[in-house]
Amino acid sequence: MSGETAEDCVETMNNFKSSGIGSILNLSVEVDLNESELALQTPVEIRKRFNANADSVARQISTCILTASALAKSFADIKITALSSPFLLQQVSSNLTAFQTAFGNLPQDQNGKISKEEFGQLANLLPGISCIRGSQNAVVEQLFQEADQDQDGRVDWVDIAYTVSLNRDETRSLFAIASKTNASSATIPGHSNDDLDDYRRLLTRIETLCDQAAATQTRLMIAAEQTYFQPAIDNLVLHFQEHFNRALGPDEPLIYNTYQMYLKDALDRLCRDYTRSQRNGFILAAKLVRGAYMVSERKRAHELGLPDPICDGIHATHASFDAGVDFMLERIARGQDKGAKEVPSRLPLPACSSVVLVVASHNKDSVIRTCRRMQELGLAPKSSTVMFGQLTGMCDQVSYTLARYSYEIYKCVPYGPIHHTVPYLIRRAQENSSVLGGVAVECSLIVQELRARFVARLSHAQIQTAPAVSASSTTLMQQ
Repeated sequence: MSGETAEDCVETMNNFKSSGIGSILNLSVEVDLNESELALQTPVEIRKRFNANADSVARQISTCILTASALAKSFADIKITALSSPFLLQQVSSNLTAFQTAFGNLPQDQNGKISKEEFGQLANLLPGISCIRGSQNAVVEQLFQEADQDQDGRVDWVDIAYTVSLNRDETRSLFAIASKTNASSATIPGHSNDDLDDYRRLLTRIETLCDQAAATQTRLMIAAEQTYFQPAIDNLVLHFQEHFNRALGPDEPLIYNTYQMYLKDALDRLCRDYTRSQRNGFILAAKLVRGAYMVSERKRAHELGLPDPICDGIHATHASFDAGVDFMLERIARGQDKGAKEVPSRLPLPACSSVVLVVASHNKDSVIRTCRRMQELGLAPKSSTVMFGQLTGMCDQVSYTLARYSYEIYKCVPYGPIHHTVPYLIRRAQENSSVLGGVAVECSLIVQELRARFVARLSHAQIQTAPAVSASSTTLMQQ
């Protein structure tokens, strides 16, 4: 931990900068579901409490962005759960999943598309469709024409998710529950007017932070969180990527989403989001991690009788992570997917690489593999489209070696109140237990370096000043 305030972290960030390492300033505040906290409060009190807390956190994140902006090309890390009620985000995630499941239950062609008639069936499952004034058929027809951008008379999930969205003022009311009768008859659960109002507040908070980040040229890293929040988070991130991911320049997206590749559906989601970025003309900026909630996710799945969302074993997780990295690197190398250019786009496609990748891993083998793959694909270490990320204090020998070989490497710099930050760091340590064996390697490298320097000093040899682990770690990029 680098301090309790953003200002406390400036010295650490400057130290990293002097070694060619960037910073991801991380306000370590997150919120989870806790029913017991709400037992003695009325719905009005609960809403007031969560909105007040979210407004407070938004102000703290604003300070985080301002502090990060003092060092060029820094990131500020954001956790969406801290900007709203976690119960609202869980409900939004549940409803989005129900909507997508309903789509999946419809007959589709070989391209995953449905007809106008089937689209009408799907729209009629939404709770707010019965409250539309005038002709429902006319509304459904208008939505279908908007979704069918290639005008082939059929639409897929990417088309629908963009067109029929909680993030759009034009379609948000389709998810509203206007009456008890409406709520009981809807196949897809909806949201109360209060919930939709709180969701609009969440959109406003995020948009305000994005505007500030764009004005100060500070990139935003949106953290991945638990699976019962993630559909809502992904939905929000894609919405703002569509609006902001060319704000800093043709090769510098503003907003980065995080994909936890230990999830069984992670690669499919990454591919689907790439397709959406191509159709809607924005840069897909993705940070790939293995994951940070394995213990709690598996415990919850077991208790609720749900399928385990985590890959079956460490080798499956490695395979998923490697596949995600390969998917992104190959598209970066091509500059622009030629096949995707043939797909009609609502907005002009970026005239540069359409994806940017952050490989966030403490696994030395994954880092070496990525560097080798970059070399095979002709991607230079200084490429602004491939970066690496690690936590402060973890795998430093890898971080400094990457910097020494001119790769873009960033360290996550966490800060915040002790009662928030320490539990966060403990959880990260627990969830990264598979790489804690690397500590022994780091200690060994440090001992080797100290021994080499001691012997050199005794022999009065001239040694070159370098990071404490550099002499033993230079072989990393040569393996």
